[in-house]
Amino acid sequence: MSWTQQEVDTARTMWNAGESASAIAAVLNGKSRNAVIGKLNRLGDLGGVQARAKPRAPRRAVAPKPAPKRPAVKREPVERDDLIPPAPTPLKGKVTLETVGNRQCRFPMGDPRQGSQMPMCGQKTEEGRPYCDAHRRVTTRNHLAWGEAR
Repeated sequence: MSWTQQEVDTARTMWNAGESASAIAAVLNGKSRNAVIGKLNRLGDLGGVQARAKPRAPRRAVAPKPAPKRPAVKREPVERDDLIPPAPTPLKGKVTLETVGNRQCRFPMGDPRQGSQMPMCGQKTEEGRPYCDAHRRVTTRNHLAWGEAR
């Protein structure tokens, strides 16, 4: 919104006379209170004062509401072994990173510092999957649909 020089001069003189931004906006038809404050701020005429607002009454102190009492839920400890099914034993023949086949599980069964000689699981996998069913369950997480409890 463009300002004419006459509108700028009127806003400056009224502001310096102590008028409020709302009163200035009422005189300048088509300008809002915020537009007047913004223009005077950009011109540097506010002098660090943002707006001449009425002082607010102090807020009344409100006592916090007590938290609702919930019944205690007794939870039994869950063993970690119950959560993850046991992984299958590796194949009897030694399957390494170099010798693993196209449809064999690539789950590492040894120390990764062994490099290409590190033993792999070697169990049969589905087409396009790198791990057997047991190792896939160990390495992936079930993603819940939105709104389901975790």
